[in-house]
Amino acid sequence: MVPLALGTDTAGSGRVPAMLNNIVGLKPSLGLVSPAGVVPACRTLDCVSVFALTVDDAMAALTAMVRPRWRRSVFAAAAAGADERVSSSLKLGVPRDGQLIFFGDKASEAATTTH
Repeated sequence: MVPLALGTDTAGSGRVPAMLNNIVGLKPSLGLVSPAGVVPACRTLDCVSVFALTVDDAMAALTAMVRPRWRRSVFAAAAAGADERVSSSLKLGVPRDGQLIFFGDKASEAATTTH
């Protein structure tokens, strides 16, 4: 009904319902968005989350919500190519041979590469 809404997320309480309703649920890193006005379930884990129809909408909302000091540091670093500092040999979550099963989803299979 709306392009985006705000909620809270502690341990998946924003992302899981979003997934179950076929929308995007985004949990920002702690401290990235001010929690002012939020009554937290767990002060050390809770943060303001974004519910959106698309990833682009969620990122546009997040960009508008980011604290000014983070906007300068995080987004400026990303725009300046901070991701180039990540080692080209870094591997995260690489499945073992035979663990990738696409159940006939040829587009996902073609988009996935393993080394």
